[in-house]
Amino acid sequence: MVPTLFILCGLPFAGKTVLARRLNERYDFPVVCIDEIKLAHGFPWVEDSPITASDWERIFAESYDRTRELLRQGQSVVYDCANLQRESREKLRVLAAAERCPSRTIFVAAPLDVVRERWRRNRVAGERFDLPEALFESALAAFEPPDADEGALVYGGIPELDAWIGHHFGG
Repeated sequence: MVPTLFILCGLPFAGKTVLARRLNERYDFPVVCIDEIKLAHGFPWVEDSPITASDWERIFAESYDRTRELLRQGQSVVYDCANLQRESREKLRVLAAAERCPSRTIFVAAPLDVVRERWRRNRVAGERFDLPEALFESALAAFEPPDADEGALVYGGIPELDAWIGHHFGG
């Protein structure tokens, strides 16, 4: 396979990280996860997190550097981030093209009621980071689903994830 940048997008709690992990397990694609980089820089998802615009710039710059380096090493990469807006997905497509690699957007299209229920359950169970309500609602309002011209693969929960991956990625 030609090294490819797989750009995940979708609402918080849609299942992007689950998909990224599954692609890593099945194909050994490295995952560049913006949440992990943010946490490594000492910024948890809390309402009063002191993250500044320059902090975000450093976090995203690191994610882009990691992605570039992995593509240069000949590896396909899964970029695990909400990529809520077309502009963020376009930056990644340009990055891949500069490395002479194709890119493919994968839209994890969980229904809004499912996303809200997963978010609510997580607030109680704490299985992953807690996304404060204001940030969650802001993400829902800001999301721009991929347009047809982005040519996104869409995973909406059916068929089961492993079957969907097998159909679109082989093996």
